[in-house]
Amino acid sequence: MLEAAIWGAIAGASLLIGAIIALVAHPSPRTVGLVMAFGAGTLIAAVSFDLIGDSLALEDSEFVAVAMLLGALMFFVGDTLVSSAGGHKRKSLSVDGDGKATGDGEQDESGVAIVLGTVLDGVPETFVMGLALIEGGDEALGLIMAVFISNLPEAIGATSSLARSGWATTRIMAMWGGIAAITALSSMLGYAFFDAAAGQTGTRVEGFAAGAILAMLATTMIPESQKLAGRLVGVVMTLGFTLGVWVTAA
Repeated sequence: MLEAAIWGAIAGASLLIGAIIALVAHPSPRTVGLVMAFGAGTLIAAVSFDLIGDSLALEDSEFVAVAMLLGALMFFVGDTLVSSAGGHKRKSLSVDGDGKATGDGEQDESGVAIVLGTVLDGVPETFVMGLALIEGGDEALGLIMAVFISNLPEAIGATSSLARSGWATTRIMAMWGGIAAITALSSMLGYAFFDAAAGQTGTRVEGFAAGAILAMLATTMIPESQKLAGRLVGVVMTLGFTLGVWVTAA
């Protein structure tokens, strides 16, 4: 269980790295979009091989399909609730006069919604990471890498927005540190839950998580990356997918 917590903390640490990049380097929207596309590719690979592949090996396809649909519906409901609270642009960036990513410029009251949205994305991923770690660290490497990369653009965009709204650097870093701690706890709880569960129960939850992650990709990461980086996104996302496949097969 300690290993699961450590890997969850490592995956969540990219939130802090993304915040530092936003506060210090101010990357261009195109760069953020390409990072987001690469992360989307690695997540698709993780879903395809680490989640769906394992589920189909032990479950009937009908059960997997239903679990995926329920996962997608769960994300839709949660995302709708977060969006209604003002967090609908938590992954969005705008551009300042120098062509740098600045966030969406929303006011301070949207900060809680940004936090909720980030947790909504990260907890299911790291919870399932705990299951992958039961099967061995190498089996989970693709999913860990995908979560790590996909966190970067979210942290960059949200940090830029919060900084413009007047949040102090210490407050921003404390927020991301808290969320990173939540992802570590989520991974540890996932490990404990799935370790105690029957094999088929675990595979059904894998399918559920796969549906939620695919819905998140289609709703946020892929459209936003294309908006920021244009048609090159297709090539970069394929590179991310290829790397994810290579890590999984290694």
